[in-house]
Amino acid sequence: MRIFIGIKLDLAKQLNQVQTIFHEDTKIKWVKENNLHLTLLFIGNIDRDIVPELKQNLETTLSSENTFTIQVQDYGTFIKRRKPGILWLKVHQNDVLESLQSKITKATLKIIPDLNIQHNQYTPHITLARYHHSLKIDPELLNASSNNAIDTHHITEIQIIESKSQPGGVVYNILERISL
Repeated sequence: MRIFIGIKLDLAKQLNQVQTIFHEDTKIKWVKENNLHLTLLFIGNIDRDIVPELKQNLETTLSSENTFTIQVQDYGTFIKRRKPGILWLKVHQNDVLESLQSKITKATLKIIPDLNIQHNQYTPHITLARYHHSLKIDPELLNASSNNAIDTHHITEIQIIESKSQPGGVVYNILERISL
């Protein structure tokens, strides 16, 4: 099974807002509303039997963590040559989120020591769409043309989420919840 640790978020308003700007551009594949999330750590393919141990280790590691808030505002893009671009919504960096992500990574490595972790700097974001590399999206223009007010979310838990590819697209199922 393919999993990640993340936070599912209700961002339907922001998704609908940006979709109206692009109308029905066929070069854009939108993320389904119920799949919007903030990834804290992508794990990939693991044996289902590891999930309970991973949950227990995360609960122990995060037992002293408090609930916190994140702020979401502004659009951005990730672009790689000849690969689909990614349109995303920025999660403002904060010390609590950064610390939480680091603790989750360390706790996961105790259970899955051979996990291949990308050592890029963590850029907290919510993917809204993937788009054809020939399409030019200017996030600055997008931010200027939208009524993109700061949206605050109170975070009370993280989730271990399964990512399942199906004929109609990817489906994310919450396997476990870890309260903060």
